[in-house]
Amino acid sequence: MKGTHIRPDTTALNIVINCLVKLGQFGKAMDIFNSMRAERADSRPDIVTFTSIIHLYSVCGQIENCKAVFNAMLAEGIQPNIVSYNTLMAVYASHGMSKEAAAVFDQIKQNGFRPDVVSYTSLLNAYGRSQLPEKAREIFDMMKRNNCKPNLVIYNALIDAYGSNGLLPEAVEVLRQVEQDGIKPNIVSICTLLAPFEKAIALYKSMRKRKVLADSVTYTVLISGSYKLSRYSEALGFLDDMVGLKIPLTKEVYSSLICVYSKQAVAEAESMFNMIKVSGCCPDVVAYTAMLHAYNSAENWAKASAIFLEMEENGIQPDSIACSALMRAFNKGGQPSKVLVLAKYMREKAIPLNDAVFFEMVSACSISFHFTLIAEEN
Repeated sequence: MKGTHIRPDTTALNIVINCLVKLGQFGKAMDIFNSMRAERADSRPDIVTFTSIIHLYSVCGQIENCKAVFNAMLAEGIQPNIVSYNTLMAVYASHGMSKEAAAVFDQIKQNGFRPDVVSYTSLLNAYGRSQLPEKAREIFDMMKRNNCKPNLVIYNALIDAYGSNGLLPEAVEVLRQVEQDGIKPNIVSICTLLAPFEKAIALYKSMRKRKVLADSVTYTVLISGSYKLSRYSEALGFLDDMVGLKIPLTKEVYSSLICVYSKQAVAEAESMFNMIKVSGCCPDVVAYTAMLHAYNSAENWAKASAIFLEMEENGIQPDSIACSALMRAFNKGGQPSKVLVLAKYMREKAIPLNDAVFFEMVSACSISFHFTLIAEEN
């Protein structure tokens, strides 16, 4: 943009700052922020800019600077919104600073905002990390009284608050409550109870030694945990155990195995994906996204595009993670125009834009501009 003498506006600079923070290039992000605050700057920082910088300092672990940026925002006459309050709360929560988090929570209410599920989750996490599980439960109950419906994220936070403080029976009871409320626990829910992973492995070996039959949920946890730790051969070993014990492979197990194979052999991932269909299960968005990542790793944008189209045809709504994976495949394959078409599709389908999507959009624009320059030179 600078090369064409086009002056980027605040929105464009916010996107660049967001991407730089995502990439860990904090110095460059701060340079842009400081240039926006210069006396004769064309584009001034707004609430989004300041919130991104608060997040930057949070990632760096500089708590005092987070508060300083928040105060600077107030001094410049920019009123915080619920997102900026939640960002500051999350900073305190991640360091177990429950008093500071509670103070921000009170400010939210005092300034006429209604705490949302993110606000409650941050405060609950703060109490959990401060070894105050009873307080965490109070926040959870307050949330329900105020008609703010808890989601799986906040249930997992409450499970963690109990589990990390050695209150396993209470954590298990919350897990039962999740199921009673019609919410399906995920890998995070179960791993929180079995964490750390080495203890989960020890527990599994003890079960095998005592001839206690593990179920598919247990293997889903073990395979997924192995994948996240890049212990792929161990994950495949658990698959062999399942097959040997004739335990049916569930959709969740298939999806975890596709993720494992995507790091090793795309052909195996494709085979596992086809096995889902043969078994009578319908692949879900997790399985499709795993295949998108597999084709992404193989730099095969055409197959990634085809699997995305198949997902749509089967009535499965893509999410922002799936879309960003396809965008990445397009950018790797030198198809920036397709990224922008997909961005338009996301807007039409009201699919939220996450950081990864913003990054791929900026990359696509950069690639397009590069191609234009080459064409002009020729």
